[in-house]
Amino acid sequence: MSGDSRKLRARADKSESKFDRLRRLRATGESALAVLPDEGSSSDDAMYMNVDEDDYRTSAKHRVARLDDFVVNDTPDYDSSDDIGGKTTDTTFKKQTKLANKQKQKQKEKEKPASVVRGASLNTMFKNAHLRTAKAPATKMEDEAFMESLISGLEAPLTPSKRAAGGKRRQTGMTPKAAAGGRARNAGLVDDPFAMPLPLAQARPAKRPRPEMMAVDSDELAAAESDGEPEITVKREPDDGADADIAALAQLDDDELLGGLDTLDAADAKPPPQPLYTAADTAPQGTDWTDVHLPLLPSEPVKPEEPPSSSAPAPDANHDGSSDVLVYWLDASETRGTVYLFGKTMSRTSPGEFESCCVSVGGIERNVFLLPAVRDAATGERFGAMDVHKEVEALAVSHGVRQFACKPVERKYAFEEPSVPATAEYLKLVYGFSQPALPADLRGRTFSHVFGTSYSALELLLLKRRMMGPGWLRLSAARAVPTHDRVSWCRHEYAVGDPKTVRTLDDEAVAQLRLPRTPALTTLTLSLRTAANAAGANEVVAASLLVHRGVQLDDTRPADQRAAQQLVLVRPPAGLPMPADFARLQRANERQRLDILAERTEASLLNLLMAQLKLIDPDVLMAHNFYGFDLDVLLHRMQAQRTSGWSALGRLRRRVMPKLSAGDTSFAARQVVAGRVVCDTYLAAKDLVRARSYSLGNLAMQELGIRREDMPFDRIPEYFGDAHALLKFVRHTAFDAFLAAALAIRLQALPLTRQLTQLAGNLWGRTLVGARAERNEYLLLHEFYRGRFVRPDRAAFGYQAKPGRPSLQAEMAQAVEQQPDDADADDAEPAAAAAAAGQPAKSGRRKPAYLGGLVLEPKRGFYDRFVLLLDFNSLYPSIIQEFNICFTTVQRSSTSTDDLPELPSPSAPPGVLPRLLKNLVDRRRQVKQMLRRPGVSAEEAAQLDVRQQALKLTANSMYGCLGFTHSRFYAKPLAMLITARGREILQATRDLALADGLEVIYGDTDSLMIATRCATLAEAYELGAQFKRHANERYRLLELDIDGVFKRLLLLKKKKYAALQIVDPEKHRQGGMPCQTRLESKGLDLVRRDWCELSHEVSAFVLQRLFADMQENEDDTTAISEIHEHLARVASAVRAKEVPLDRYAIHKGLTKPPEQYADAKSQPHVLVALRLRAKGHTVRSGDTVPYIICDAQCPGLETDASRQGSYAERARHPDEIRESQGALYPDVEWYLNQQVLPPCGRLLDPLDGTDMATLAQHLGLDATRFRHAAAATASSAYDPEALRTLDSQIPDAERFKHAQPLTITCPACKAQFALEGIARKQPQAAVGLQSGLLCPHCGHLPSLPLLATQMTLAIRRHIREYYAFNRVCDEPSCALTTRVLSVNATRCLRPHCSGTLHEVYSDKMLYHQLLYFAALLNIDRSATRLECTAAEVKILRDTHVEYISRLAVIVDTYLSVSARRFVDLNSLFSFCRI
Repeated sequence: MSGDSRKLRARADKSESKFDRLRRLRATGESALAVLPDEGSSSDDAMYMNVDEDDYRTSAKHRVARLDDFVVNDTPDYDSSDDIGGKTTDTTFKKQTKLANKQKQKQKEKEKPASVVRGASLNTMFKNAHLRTAKAPATKMEDEAFMESLISGLEAPLTPSKRAAGGKRRQTGMTPKAAAGGRARNAGLVDDPFAMPLPLAQARPAKRPRPEMMAVDSDELAAAESDGEPEITVKREPDDGADADIAALAQLDDDELLGGLDTLDAADAKPPPQPLYTAADTAPQGTDWTDVHLPLLPSEPVKPEEPPSSSAPAPDANHDGSSDVLVYWLDASETRGTVYLFGKTMSRTSPGEFESCCVSVGGIERNVFLLPAVRDAATGERFGAMDVHKEVEALAVSHGVRQFACKPVERKYAFEEPSVPATAEYLKLVYGFSQPALPADLRGRTFSHVFGTSYSALELLLLKRRMMGPGWLRLSAARAVPTHDRVSWCRHEYAVGDPKTVRTLDDEAVAQLRLPRTPALTTLTLSLRTAANAAGANEVVAASLLVHRGVQLDDTRPADQRAAQQLVLVRPPAGLPMPADFARLQRANERQRLDILAERTEASLLNLLMAQLKLIDPDVLMAHNFYGFDLDVLLHRMQAQRTSGWSALGRLRRRVMPKLSAGDTSFAARQVVAGRVVCDTYLAAKDLVRARSYSLGNLAMQELGIRREDMPFDRIPEYFGDAHALLKFVRHTAFDAFLAAALAIRLQALPLTRQLTQLAGNLWGRTLVGARAERNEYLLLHEFYRGRFVRPDRAAFGYQAKPGRPSLQAEMAQAVEQQPDDADADDAEPAAAAAAAGQPAKSGRRKPAYLGGLVLEPKRGFYDRFVLLLDFNSLYPSIIQEFNICFTTVQRSSTSTDDLPELPSPSAPPGVLPRLLKNLVDRRRQVKQMLRRPGVSAEEAAQLDVRQQALKLTANSMYGCLGFTHSRFYAKPLAMLITARGREILQATRDLALADGLEVIYGDTDSLMIATRCATLAEAYELGAQFKRHANERYRLLELDIDGVFKRLLLLKKKKYAALQIVDPEKHRQGGMPCQTRLESKGLDLVRRDWCELSHEVSAFVLQRLFADMQENEDDTTAISEIHEHLARVASAVRAKEVPLDRYAIHKGLTKPPEQYADAKSQPHVLVALRLRAKGHTVRSGDTVPYIICDAQCPGLETDASRQGSYAERARHPDEIRESQGALYPDVEWYLNQQVLPPCGRLLDPLDGTDMATLAQHLGLDATRFRHAAAATASSAYDPEALRTLDSQIPDAERFKHAQPLTITCPACKAQFALEGIARKQPQAAVGLQSGLLCPHCGHLPSLPLLATQMTLAIRRHIREYYAFNRVCDEPSCALTTRVLSVNATRCLRPHCSGTLHEVYSDKMLYHQLLYFAALLNIDRSATRLECTAAEVKILRDTHVEYISRLAVIVDTYLSVSARRFVDLNSLFSFCRI
């Protein structure tokens, strides 16, 4: 036995007792760590023995001779340049030995000779060696020597290698041949779902071969856990002569042996960024995103794209034997008069499969219609077509139109040009789109109107070929485009020279051709991650692609049941390397079928992303906030990096990048994705669901029940500091793509919008972005085109076309889309108006152009008996059908659009609108009948439900285009007539209910609420059914139905109530089973985003407690007491900082870019948005900004101005507060005062037993300032709004809104006008004032005696009305008016009436009337009313000073004798004694 062998054996004997103890501990179930000393007190030298140089060289040679397969280093960057042919050169060995001796000598001089420590742990060796490798290079050779002895007992290669001839071991270096086959070896273990063709694959650097360190069992690879860490089985050579200690180690469990490796990784890994706010939180809701497993498909190599054929399709390509090309079109785009249709066509090589296709349709001609002018006004004769032709011929040439054709045609007109006849002969002018368009205001001697100058080629193709949304087309004379002439990225490309050869196929033809109704589509869901560079621009650092192939739109399976393929591209931010261990984790994740490709630079990542888009060629591109963020970032970064193939985002090959605007995507930028249907789940959710925030995390929790973790934007580079943190970041990016796809499936965005598009006949992509006005326009365009009507032009209402400016339609649609999600329909008009005027949209609510629906005054209170909610089904569409309201039937005034037109005659033929709506209603009724059929499968039921929803949405939105100012079919008189009939119907229905003895407590536009006072649901439902039958007898098509039954109702004010609604009341009307209920609220603070979550939770508790079923021993006071106690607990928790930070966040949307706010300093969300922009975040109009109001004493506030300024200047983003490490914290007193108390006070205001002062007291606030308001509210039994605020603090417009003006008859023109005192605004001018004493019709000044007499008579008339002492009952079913008083002066005299008598004309009303007259004659009040300076008013006063003074004396005379003006202190303090 040699010397080194004896030493090794002695070492094994010394370690025998340690392994015996380990075995005993394992047998008893205890941990092996129990026998190990503290790792922190161990040293690296404890794991080594001291030998001299000769012993070390001898033992090393002996071990090398016994090695079979050995890898010298397992690091990815290992370079075995000194290892040639598998032999270690003697020179290399001597150099290493010499270096080790020198370092060993230095170590001996610094430290005492170390002896072997018997308790040294393997974990300690791994951990300390890893931590000290860089700092202690002297121990490197010792580590390698010890690792040689350790690995000699292990099987190394993944695939057992055979010993080379001559006993030489396998090369440790990688030869060129092996490197070339590295990917092939790995392909046997991990499939690549995005394997690219050879040319594309060669464009990327090949992956490094995997280091072969330990033997890995293939079965264990398949059973790897979800965290991606491989389970490695270490096998021991049975006859390798290993040392005894190594043999003992081989008997340990895998977990025990790898525990050191896990500890090493844990010590080296940097934890991902964690929030610094540590307040207590409630139990998390929903499923954590890490617990959701994606059903990814095994990888399949993608077939290389075959070179396209330039020959025409085979004659037998179709089932009917024709040579026509069949295309299912999905999207379309127009470029310089040529329309490109994109879709799917049958594969010529793979039967049953469909491939992408592009069809360019040329030869489309403009259609211009010229109306001949009136030649003779007396007879109404117009010029002939030949006369118009001669003039147009010269005009056309002058405008650059040299080739055209004309013919006379007869067309109809029914729109808002009063001088255009209903039917007339027009001259139709056709010419190509290659020639310039004629101006819209073109006029001539022989013609008076020109229509069609703004018709686009795409619009004409859709209308003329009757292309109603995505569907099958037959191309009769299609020519295959050669490869070198192609303009698209599609697999097939055809050209059509005549649009008449494009024909649509109906359902019967599709069935005969054995075509699917919709071919299977390929969807790609994109998720991007960006990091700000030094210049503040967003750079792409990661992109996830989730691909679903063979997607059927009618598939009802959720996203987690749909197999997909996924690829994540990632690259480090500039200046940062990739983590060293990320390659190993990357390979481990490939076993989960998540392919991760690491790139070095952003340019290579973007090039690879575009290459994958070309290869996958998706039909549908899905993402969350794609138009608001992803598209803008991709285009800007690809422009900066000069990415080739950037146009692969769409399907048209483009050479010129569109002009990009900073921070937003223009209309031209959106055209880049033409050819792929884009489903932006952010816009789809805003159109289909109501949410507090439309962020991906909030929607995932609300719609999917998945709890998504937010990763701070500015901390993304930190995830690249550690392999495990980076892996989590990559998985998070991949999961966001899954969430976007799951949202689209959950919302049924694709099937629903396709149905809407097929009903309207517009583009699918436009429907997906929520362009409702455009959808309604195309529906009417198709209908009026079929009726041979001349349609209105797009460029109208003052829109001036400019070079390079997109169409009015595009700008209006974009303006409407950018509205905040909580804006009402009226808010969309200013934005669209600004688009038409070429100006930025202004925020704020615009005054409606006409009177809308009727809203009845509610009877405030808490109703604990059943309340019926009756609703007219589709009121406005039903009114259109009931009264035959249409462009073609209603005669509008030729002088003013404000005049209400008359209803059409009952004998008039049905108009276009009634016929269209009847068709939609009948089709929906048929679909609903099909839904009720027995045996309908779940999939068929889901398809039918989507169809009936689309029909309902289309019918209900038809009225909207009539009232939308910038719609091509805007008709204010028709909209006024519809709403007027709606008001009359609601009022008549209310009167009918009162006549039947029912109590109507509220009404809104198309619904009524009736308090039944019934004790059982059956009685209440029967009462509603009887009234419903009675009301429906009045109408032919209008139908009143029971929309819901409320078990309890809290009615606060107009459009604000909360109710406990019974679910499916028809099931429970007979009793026998408990009713299921749900809480429904409308207009309350708890459904608005500008109230924090803490406010929502407190308000929700109040409602839940009010609507909870009371026990036998409970009453209303019990609920109030519990609410008071809960408020005290909330206040205590808030002040103790036990409320999580997120509960303080307030969300508010931006209606325009933050820098455009003039009052930014008073808008907290705008200030926060500006701070985010300064940090590199992207904030746009329409985004929702969260913020928290910080305490003024926070040390983290930058300046004293922030502390002493308004609360808006103390607003900060929640992430900024988390990262402040306690320097910023919420202002709890502000939140209790402004966020908790007001909504609770409004909810509890109708109830007895509490008031604002009491609530403030339980919240720990100063209650004294609320007591006066509470007393005033209690003293006002009749008018809830009375005495809420001091009259002196109320603006005159509100204070005198019920005052009657003084009406004077002008002696000169005999017209009546309202006397407006000193001044009024000029009637016909935007600015300027005139005397309010003058007649506005003729300018005559009445005489002073006349005005004084009329003023005196008017005041006496009001005094006489007051002294009439009439009283009226407030019960609507009674409405008694009397001057007789009962013993109880306020009780109604009518038997069985529970109403209260109130003065018809009170002393307060008389006093306000006198004050109104006085205000008209006061300089300061007039200036305030007219929004001008007092000096301007004084000039007019001085002009007629005698008139004003005389009238003021008359008013003051009567005011001086009014007792209401004075306070008698003697009587007020008569109880006091001095």
